[in-house]
Amino acid sequence: MWYACPVLLLIAFILEPKLVWSYIKTIWKQIVVSPVSGLIQALINLVGLPFVSIGLIFKAWIYRKFGQINQQIQPEDFEEKFTSYEDVEMTKPNPQNVKKVQLADSRYDDLFE
Repeated sequence: MWYACPVLLLIAFILEPKLVWSYIKTIWKQIVVSPVSGLIQALINLVGLPFVSIGLIFKAWIYRKFGQINQQIQPEDFEEKFTSYEDVEMTKPNPQNVKKVQLADSRYDDLFE
């Protein structure tokens, strides 16, 4: 797998170059912000480079696939439609018909009346 890493990274770069550069910049920013954890992250990525490159290819393919879908569906393609509505007259309930419910704990009842 190690011999295939340059080819896999090249495929990921061809599919979506912004994604690969963004991944490298993210690792670099982590090194700048926190050198110890950034170097550990870079070391882990270096050890797992075959899997990282396969993941980048998969991510670039998904990004490209959804990017094409996103380009097909543009917000200006949709027409603005308004739904007609009906005014409904609200009536207040008759206080004589409403039953009061007594709760077991009525310490705060006087606050709401």
